[in-house]
Amino acid sequence: MSPPAECTPKRSRTIIQCTSYAVELLSHGDLRTHVIGALVTLNSIQMLYYDRSIVVKSESLFFTTSPIPFIIMLSGIASLTRAQWGYSAALKEAPTPSVGLITVFGAHGLIGGGTWVVHATVVAPQDGQNIGKPVIVKWSWSPQTRTREASIIEAATMRETEADDT
Repeated sequence: MSPPAECTPKRSRTIIQCTSYAVELLSHGDLRTHVIGALVTLNSIQMLYYDRSIVVKSESLFFTTSPIPFIIMLSGIASLTRAQWGYSAALKEAPTPSVGLITVFGAHGLIGGGTWVVHATVVAPQDGQNIGKPVIVKWSWSPQTRTREASIIEAATMRETEADDT
């Protein structure tokens, strides 16, 4: 008896290839929170979900023998919003394709904070000042359980101040 299709070396290589595509989408181009993909074979489709902390694979759906669930799945995929597709809502206005994001740093990887640092221009400040001022913006999708970077900097500053007082 042969192993299930999920366990074959060829299937494993294909899953790794799909994962490498997700890494590229999360590491380059638009700011993304997650990637949704699909692995299609001759008679089945498997949905794949990647974000900065987990990879999820669905059971294979055999569309040759179960066409109705397949059509329902396609309808669901077709109705996803940009945010549901993983495009970050952090950008209020997307850059034009000819300009794009001027990236200072972009993390390359699937698991982790997914830090992006880009050049930006102040367009709608809360204080009404600095319109047109060039700034650097950092985005990160760190787990909520991680200590905030600002807290670490505050603690280090406080310790430095205390050390200077002694």
